[in-house]
Amino acid sequence: MVQCPRCHNSVNETIHAACPTCATPLTPTGNVNSAPPASAQPALTSAPGAYRPNARVSLTGEVMEDAAPPAAAYGNAPGGLPPLPSGRPIAPPSARPTPSTGYRRQEVAPDNSRRNALIINLSVVLLLALASGGGGWWYWKHRTNPKAQVQRYFHAIQWLDWGVVYDLSASPPGDKTRPEFVAMMNDKFDNNPVLKIVARKGMETIKCDAGEPTITGDEATVPVTVGEAGKPLELHLKNFGGVWKIEPLAENPITLLHGGDKEDAAPPASMPTMPGGLPAQP
Repeated sequence: MVQCPRCHNSVNETIHAACPTCATPLTPTGNVNSAPPASAQPALTSAPGAYRPNARVSLTGEVMEDAAPPAAAYGNAPGGLPPLPSGRPIAPPSARPTPSTGYRRQEVAPDNSRRNALIINLSVVLLLALASGGGGWWYWKHRTNPKAQVQRYFHAIQWLDWGVVYDLSASPPGDKTRPEFVAMMNDKFDNNPVLKIVARKGMETIKCDAGEPTITGDEATVPVTVGEAGKPLELHLKNFGGVWKIEPLAENPITLLHGGDKEDAAPPASMPTMPGGLPAQP
C-alpha cells in the first residue's frame, strides 16, 4: 500500500498506477515524500502502452489512449483534418432533382368558415323575416271575424251608435255619406237625447243571436235570429283587407230588429211605439 502524494489516500500500487480518487500517478516506492530517482522514471517513448505524464487516466488507473493523433500531425491541413489523397478530385454537390410534371404539390384548402357562417346567418335572418312577414300578412287579413263583426253591428244598432253602424257597412246605407246618414237617423228621435236614452234601453231587451259564419274567399254569410221567436236573417259580408263589413239590408238598420221585412215594421205588441217607429221601454 502506498499513500497518494496529493489526497493522502491509501492506494494498492499493485493494482492501480494512479490514485483512484484524484488520478495522481503513484510513485514506484511507498515513500511519498521522496521523489523517485531519474533512472526509475519511465522513458517517454512513442511505443504503445508507454507511460506518459499528461495522459488521461481512468478511475481504475488505466491509461486512456487518444483516439486520434493531434491536429499538428497533419501539418497545415484546414481544420486539423487529414489531407485528401492526391489525384482524387472533389466532386461538386449534385443538383436537386426537379419534380416531374405529373407531381403536384398538394395545396391546403382555403378557410371559408367565416364566409359560410355569414351566409348561414343571413339565411336565418331572411327566413325569420319571411316568416314574420307572412305571419303578419295572415294576421292582417284575418284580424276580424265575420260573426264578431255581426255582433258589433247589432250592438251598435241597439245603442243607436250610427257612426259605428255606418263604418261596419260594406256599402253606404241609402247611398248617403256618413254625416248624412247620422243626421237622418237622429232626426227620427227629433234630436232629443232623452228619447234616445229611452229607446236604447228598450232596444237592449231584444235578443240577437249570430250563428257560425260560412266563408267563401272574401265573402261570408252569417245567420242571425232576432227576438225570442223572430224570423232568421242572413247577412252577407265582404272582406276589406282583413276587416269584414256587412251589406245593409235596408236604409234604416232599425228594421233588422223588427225582422227586416219593411222599413216601418210594427214593434212588438207588448211595447208602445215611440217616434221613429221604435218600441218604448215598458
